[in-house]
Amino acid sequence: MNVVTPTRARRRVWPWVLALLLLGLLVLAALGTAALMLALDGARDGVRIVVDGRAIELPELREAHWGAAFAALLVAALVLLLVVPLALLAAGAALALGLGAALLAAALVSAPLWGLVWLLWWALRRRDEAAAAGPPQAGSGARREPG
Repeated sequence: MNVVTPTRARRRVWPWVLALLLLGLLVLAALGTAALMLALDGARDGVRIVVDGRAIELPELREAHWGAAFAALLVAALVLLLVVPLALLAAGAALALGLGAALLAAALVSAPLWGLVWLLWWALRRRDEAAAAGPPQAGSGARREPG
């Protein structure tokens, strides 16, 4: 077994690559936070929501509310990142189990037919082997029955 060891140049490059990726993620998080603050800037004066003709007035946001709004959005994003893949995984597993159960049922129902197919193949194979061998050669030590 060949063991591949990274060269010194590769070992020196990877920490920089990881540091740049981390820096990129931090910049992306900062931009997302700034976009969130700009999008919700109009909510400082208060929000009015109308549902079926009934108005719901939300008071203006104070400094403490910004942290709660950011935490709520963060929790919602994390739930989406966990729940959606797990739901897709569960659906795929259910589909695989359903297909497996259908194939198993089909195999059990068709089992007697497979037995007949195997017996037919076995009988035909023996005939083909006997035909391929041909008649016994003279002097080969094989005896012929008088008949």
